[in-house]
Amino acid sequence: MPHIQLDQLIDPEVEQKLGEAIFADESLIEKPSGYSLAGARGIFVKNEIEIKLRLPIGSGTEIGHIHPHPELGSMHLHLPEPLARELIAQGWGEFHPLVQQGAFPPHIVMLYAPRDGHEISLIQWFVEASYKYVTKEEITPFRETE
Repeated sequence: MPHIQLDQLIDPEVEQKLGEAIFADESLIEKPSGYSLAGARGIFVKNEIEIKLRLPIGSGTEIGHIHPHPELGSMHLHLPEPLARELIAQGWGEFHPLVQQGAFPPHIVMLYAPRDGHEISLIQWFVEASYKYVTKEEITPFRETE
């Protein structure tokens, strides 16, 4: 079931910076997504790192993906339910429709595309939180960067 952002799409320069920020994390690698639209940039935990949370069938170590053009920039991630609900309450994203239908657990969310460097930092933190969620590490609070 396609689930994409319909408006306020990302600027290509911001999208490039988003990818650079996310994949600068040495615990993550980029590969084609195993369960999104063709061209989606999959966010995978490196194989040598143990995943301690059961992810959807067929996703392997994929914790999320960035949607391709023309839906450029929005992304899906696995987050703990309280954090997912906070993300939604703040207007930064929404649950996947299959969560709303009861087919997916309430930890799969779509984050809206970032519009600037501050929002890239926030999304980078959410990706880090997703990594820590699936590896059962402590999630530290978001801190503004200068």
